[in-house]
Amino acid sequence: QKGVKVESSEPGDEDLVAKINSAYLEIPVLLKASLTKSRFQPFLLAGPVVGIPLDAEAVVETAGLTLRGDMNDITKSPDFGIIGGGGIAYSFGQFTLYGEARNFFGLADTFDQGVVQVSDGNLSDTVDFDDDTEKNRGFQLSAGVLIKL
Repeated sequence: QKGVKVESSEPGDEDLVAKINSAYLEIPVLLKASLTKSRFQPFLLAGPVVGIPLDAEAVVETAGLTLRGDMNDITKSPDFGIIGGGGIAYSFGQFTLYGEARNFFGLADTFDQGVVQVSDGNLSDTVDFDDDTEKNRGFQLSAGVLIKL
């Protein structure tokens, strides 16, 4: 799940908040370089990633109303990027504890130019997306236990 939140600073629209929530299936191909071969094993990660969009939704909140709209028609596919990061692992017996951090940098534009219809069931409006360049960015933290079988 990725997203963006934009709050308006335009006069008269101070309470307007627009969000884009996007879900992706990401397939990373990462190289892992261990820096030592001791019990504590710091490591670095780097490589490309391809993201296949599964769903995209616009949410506009203003004046106590929440309007939602489907953005799948203007979402570009696939998303390309690179991941860089690192972590540390600690091995003892059959177990290895690890923690890692990854930073994702998108290389492809996320959305096409277009109009998205937003509605709450009763009220309807449109949101125009222009030729601006929007690229995904992300940060991930993970921790886990590896068990040797």
